[in-house]
Amino acid sequence: VLAERCVAVMDLSNADVTLATEGASISGAHEVNEVFAITGNSKTYILVKPIASGAGLTGTTAIAGGYLIEYKLVTEIAKPVDDTTGEAFIEQVLADAEVASDFSEGRSLNGNTLGASSEAGLVLVMKQGIMPSLKVKTLAGAFNRDELAMPAEIVVVPDFGDADDDIYAVLVDRRIMRLHNTYRAVRENMNGQGDFLNMFYHTENTAHISRNAFVKVYMVPQN
Repeated sequence: VLAERCVAVMDLSNADVTLATEGASISGAHEVNEVFAITGNSKTYILVKPIASGAGLTGTTAIAGGYLIEYKLVTEIAKPVDDTTGEAFIEQVLADAEVASDFSEGRSLNGNTLGASSEAGLVLVMKQGIMPSLKVKTLAGAFNRDELAMPAEIVVVPDFGDADDDIYAVLVDRRIMRLHNTYRAVRENMNGQGDFLNMFYHTENTAHISRNAFVKVYMVPQN
């Protein structure tokens, strides 16, 4: 769900407001969290400060004034299948991890990102089949293997659910998701013949996603 949402907000066709160019005027009033698309530069932005009707802002002045923050949630990079693509992928993850360690903009669903804490750390979730290639074709032959060490806990999953099949990895701040118990109930069933009581515990958890925590989705190039 998280990866799918990141890709969706980066899609220009899903924006709440579309501007032809950065210099185009912004008309009407707009609320925080509206998504803007600028077709001229093929970028999407999130509104982090409300815009009043008649404010006289353009895309350019809204960006310069800190109203619009460019989304940087998705990186299109070749899937690591050999030493060259493997090193390129690890280099990108290292660069993103460096950014995630401090406050940044455009790398969370809300636009403003909390700096990752040393206690929480980062998690790199990868689709099955990626890690063996990295170990055998990239890390095994690296001269300075320690320099290519992943700066995150690695978790391997079969897939990313309904998200695009081209997504193969996601780097997140561990605090981005928490499971909250949303249903608990104990039911009784008396067994008269056996003279004992059966107790049944029913529970249900719901995942909540933080819109302020770092996330970066990696997918194969689309063009």
